[in-house]
Amino acid sequence: MNFKEYWAKADDWINPIVVKEMRQSFNGRGLLASCGLLLIVNLLVFAVVAANVNMSSINEGVGREFIGWSLLILTFGAMFGAAYPAASRFAEERRAEAMDLIYITTLTAPRLINGKFLSVLVLNFLMFSLCLPSLVLSYYLRGVAMEDVLFFIGISFCISLVLTQFLLLCGTLGSWVLRGALVICGIIVFSTYVGVISTMHYHARGMLEFFTTCSIFCILCFIVCYVLTLVSLLPPSANRMLPVRSTFLVVDAALLPVLLGLLPADGWDIWLVLSVALASLTMVMAVMERLKQSKRVLQKLPNSALLRCVYFLVSSGSAGGVCYALLLGGGSFGLYFGLHGLDPRFHAANLMGFFMYIGAYTAAALLLLRLVERRWRSFSGAHAWVVVAVFAIVVSVLSTVVTGDSMVARCVTPIGFMESDSEVALAAAGGWLLVFLVLNLPDFWRQFREYFEPVEPEEASYDAHC
Repeated sequence: MNFKEYWAKADDWINPIVVKEMRQSFNGRGLLASCGLLLIVNLLVFAVVAANVNMSSINEGVGREFIGWSLLILTFGAMFGAAYPAASRFAEERRAEAMDLIYITTLTAPRLINGKFLSVLVLNFLMFSLCLPSLVLSYYLRGVAMEDVLFFIGISFCISLVLTQFLLLCGTLGSWVLRGALVICGIIVFSTYVGVISTMHYHARGMLEFFTTCSIFCILCFIVCYVLTLVSLLPPSANRMLPVRSTFLVVDAALLPVLLGLLPADGWDIWLVLSVALASLTMVMAVMERLKQSKRVLQKLPNSALLRCVYFLVSSGSAGGVCYALLLGGGSFGLYFGLHGLDPRFHAANLMGFFMYIGAYTAAALLLLRLVERRWRSFSGAHAWVVVAVFAIVVSVLSTVVTGDSMVARCVTPIGFMESDSEVALAAAGGWLLVFLVLNLPDFWRQFREYFEPVEPEEASYDAHC
């Protein structure tokens, strides 16, 4: 095959979703309006800052304030002008009447998600490129070095990509969830940037640690959102949690050597927090999983009994998710305490208490779900988790108001870990977790036995096409 034939087939390698999204973006007026408004606001900020500059304050960080506010506006512009429209279109495509098109398309789920993300990536790059000349002007206002300017531009660009993937994930859950997530992201971004602007001090070591921590956190958030978005396109009968829990396990194992190599002073503490965050997320998602495994998953089980036990932990199912989260979180705490003990500078025991309360709420929600689901079909695991959490908060508030003592609140909510006597809260969290796990043991055992029972070929074949 010569060069002309390769060139003729080059367009076959282009992701069609990228082409579709880019055409929709540039054919509309929203993108051009966003870019124009972004440039006008950015230049107005520069004009306001430059007008208030005098010779006595020009060395007091005027450039730092300008680039901080400019990047805040730029991040908002990228979020509202590029990420939200793509996520909104994704939410429309995820409606029940349009899901058949996703299931019958020859494009794989990764190509669909990659196409959506790459299109927003190009638009974000366009917006950052438009504002780059005005951002560089902050160097001439003094108080900020050129490498600091490039550093914060890179951090803001990474944050915009993480927000993009998070909004795409929320788009799979519905339009109302997407709008709520947009408001939450806006509040978080605004408060974060304002905090950074008000306390902006540049030191070589502190800047390197900040860059490393932010980069690792952004990468972790991006991986989590990407995997969850990917599995949302799979049919309900598929093994959705297999890629999620496998990815969490690999990421957790890879984080430790990376953090110890880049941040030797605080690497263990940061790893424990991130590991517990992954375990807690898995725990909460477990209550939204199926209570009975599908025949499609059981049909593909390995022959080895040991591999079936591993498959039980990483496959879809509430029991496997709870056990997986307990092993992941418990193993992380065991490794940390075994090497460091009770380090007074880091409240690892309080973190363990928060994790146990999440486990207790999840186990209680599973118990409530099994009691209610037969009579109320629309009652889901998410509803059960919210009901349990709200019930605990109401009981703690009422008991505190009536008795004037916060003992009950310390025993049913994690508020006790914010006080000095956290031993009571830690014992209560462990007790509630143990009680609700024991009450769930019969159902957990039933789900575990499903992995060792024979599956009838007819039922398996029928379920595989559901």
